[in-house]
Amino acid sequence: MQKAFDTVDRNILLTKLYNYGIRDITYSWFKNYLTNKKQFVSVSGVSFHLRHITCGVPRGSVLGPLLFLIYIYYIGNSFFGINIKLFADDKIFYI
Repeated sequence: MQKAFDTVDRNILLTKLYNYGIRDITYSWFKNYLTNKKQFVSVSGVSFHLRHITCGVPRGSVLGPLLFLIYIYYIGNSFFGINIKLFADDKIFYI
């Protein structure tokens, strides 16, 4: 899988956080941190339209790798007979 941080489904991640016991104010904080994000691109002083970001975890933050690891923690339980190596921002499947 490539661009692993960018492909995290935020709804699944928020559900996992809730199931791990993250509730109330802390859950609201994570939900706010992960949703309603926008970005735009500027090239040579020309800015393009602002777009909503619908998936992924923030890069360059302390929480990004942690949230990604929470997201993929049980991925090994989905495959039998395949060895899986998990890294902070990627995963490798091999037989």
